[in-house]
Order: sequence, then C-alpha cells, then structure tokens
Amino acid sequence: MNNKDKSIYTLTVPCSGEKHRINLTKEGKLKLLNHTDDEIEIELAFGMLGGELPECLKIKKAWENDSYKSDFHSNDPILDYAFSYLKLAFHLFQQHLLNIDF
Repeated sequence: MNNKDKSIYTLTVPCSGEKHRINLTKEGKLKLLNHTDDEIEIELAFGMLGGELPECLKIKKAWENDSYKSDFHSNDPILDYAFSYLKLAFHLFQQHLLNIDF
C-alpha cells in the first residue's frame, strides 16, 4: 500500500498498445497513472463524438458510474477482468477496516 497517494491496490491493464497502471484509493476512487488530465479530457471528448475510449478510461468511467456496486458484466474481457480485481481489492479493504472475519 502506498500511503503517499492513499492507494490500496494497483492494477495493470493493456491500454493503447501499452501496459498502464490504475490505482484504487482508500476512498474507492480510480487514478490513471499513465494518462494526464489533458489526455483524459481529450479522450473523453473523442468518445462523446463516437470514438472508442482507451481501456483505462473505459474502466474509470464505468467505475465512476457506480457499476462496481452491482453485478457488472460487459462484452469487454479487459473491463470485466479489471472490475473483478478492483471490486475484490475494495471489498477486502473495507472488510479489513471493519475487522470482519469470513
């Protein structure tokens, strides 16, 4: 765990032909480590015009829509993979905070 940025989990996903990292914070937010804020804004605008979003942004956008709180499934195996691991990491972190045993 990296206390500096309050991350509890880092996931690596293929994105735009490279491997990109996504941090999950203690607050349940995602931080894209390989995209600048300007890049994110440009890609989101491109997506609004019908372009396909990079995997990192697909994951972040779906997460911010609270899709992780439900039984989320898509036709995108990378998105499904990412959600599985991020949901598990966040769930385990919450259980640890509450000291709940399984």
